[in-house]
Amino acid sequence: ELRETVHDILVDSGYGVALAADPEEADRRLQHDSFTLILCDLVMPIETADDHEEDNDSAMVGVHGINRLSKRYPEIPIIAMSGKLTGDPLNIMRRFG
Repeated sequence: ELRETVHDILVDSGYGVALAADPEEADRRLQHDSFTLILCDLVMPIETADDHEEDNDSAMVGVHGINRLSKRYPEIPIIAMSGKLTGDPLNIMRRFG
């Protein structure tokens, strides 16, 4: 929902926007198109076998994705954002700076 909301706000403001569901899809897009900014959700939802989101794992997907994209595309600024910054995700973000 956050991704769609941010997309709509940016498009309504006149920006060109491409969506990616995860860091791997973002990397594929970045290989073929030119971008001036990456907005990345820090806590990307993933489902466990019992269909419950795991905050630690979800936050690690975002943190590792941001880390990988920043190393691969150092010229593109990345803004990390999230609708959930409490508990373990916040501690993970602090640990990674």
